[in-house]
Amino acid sequence: MRLFSVLKWIPIVSYCLYVFLFLIQVENIGVALYWYIPRSSDVDNVQGALARITKTASSAIANAACTTVLDIILFIIPFMILPTLKLSTERRRACYLAFFIGIL
Repeated sequence: MRLFSVLKWIPIVSYCLYVFLFLIQVENIGVALYWYIPRSSDVDNVQGALARITKTASSAIANAACTTVLDIILFIIPFMILPTLKLSTERRRACYLAFFIGIL
């Protein structure tokens, strides 16, 4: 964030994406708590409990897709911005290396 603070829109976009990622994960926890907490009727009906849990598949797929897209965006932004910054070649290579290691 400090490296890219020269451009005013980078911190704003990054913080908005961080908040959106946080909200996606909180939503995922809420869905999991609602569907996975055992109910009193689950003692006699294991099949019913398993059927209830399978209803979360679409939510899990949507959550994974949104999280993956946002992670890719957060990784692409630095690679688009680094060439435009006035950095020495050595520092630019160090930044690229740091972001490539982050991708791993």
